[in-house]
Order: sequence, then C-alpha cells, then structure tokens
Amino acid sequence: MTEPTVVTLADAEACSLAAAERIVEVLDVVIDDRGEAHWVTTGGSAPGPIYQHLASAPLRDELDWRKVQLWWTDERFVPI
Repeated sequence: MTEPTVVTLADAEACSLAAAERIVEVLDVVIDDRGEAHWVTTGGSAPGPIYQHLASAPLRDELDWRKVQLWWTDERFVPI
C-alpha cells in the first residue's frame, strides 16, 4: 500500500484549486482506462470553490465531461 502524501497549501483558494486539479487528473486517467468515469461528490457550500474551478477554463476544457457520470451524495450521518 502506498504511503499517504501530506500537502500543505497557503490558503483555502490554493486548496480548492489543487483539489479541482486532482479531480480532473484522476477522472482523465479513469476515462482513458475505462472509457468513462463515475464521480461521487457532495453538495453544500464547502465544495463550492472547487466546483467553480472545475466550471472555469482551463480545467473545464481539460476533460470530456460527457464521459463523466456525476453522482450527488450527502456526507452527513443521520441515524435511522
């Protein structure tokens, strides 16, 4: 198993950009390997800056989004 890598960034903006770049990088690898990718993500305000980066050039144009199946989820735990 690969050891985790700790990444330290200057601020929230740098963190959201790095996360968006990593999402595009991984989705692109999966699309190349399998022809499509499935991405499960959450709503709410926390990932908003990441989504803004993904929706803007240049990241928006680095991926064929038609090959991405998007699944919305909720990370909150609610007892039944």
